Amino acid sequence: MIKKCILLAAGLGTRLQPITNNTPKCLVEIHERPLLEYWLILLHKHGITNVLINTHHLSQQVEQYIESLDIPLEVTVSYERDLLGSLGTITNNKDYYKDEKSILVANADNLININLTRFFKHHFAHDFDASIALMTTKNPSECEIVEIGDYQELK
Repeated sequence: MIKKCILLAAGLGTRLQPITNNTPKCLVEIHERPLLEYWLILLHKHGITNVLINTHHLSQQVEQYIESLDIPLEVTVSYERDLLGSLGTITNNKDYYKDEKSILVANADNLININLTRFFKHHFAHDFDASIALMTTKNPSECEIVEIGDYQELK
């Protein structure tokens, strides 16, 4: 199973301004709980033991929040003075996962409730090089767009 996750949390959150002027995107609250907390609970629930969180915008708030938590996860913060982008973060932190067969990479600014255990089992059952969890939306122009050709749906 997958034990390590890179949680991408360094973005500026420009689409959520003015909320993100003083709050990092991953600490925006939904029902009085920061997005980051939802992620950490979900990751722990599905067997993740180590999480690397990249930060940039208002990074000290993220670090303080993580230090305030009593969570059964080993959390590493990777501050990016200059934004590296998703691939840049993954390659810049390769020592974090160098001994792993697979890792999970996720965006900390999305609220999801995916069954990661099923997702991981599906991935390994098919020996995929990579798996991507996507969602459908009625307004694709309001979010990132992925064009799908031949794909396998998780059932």
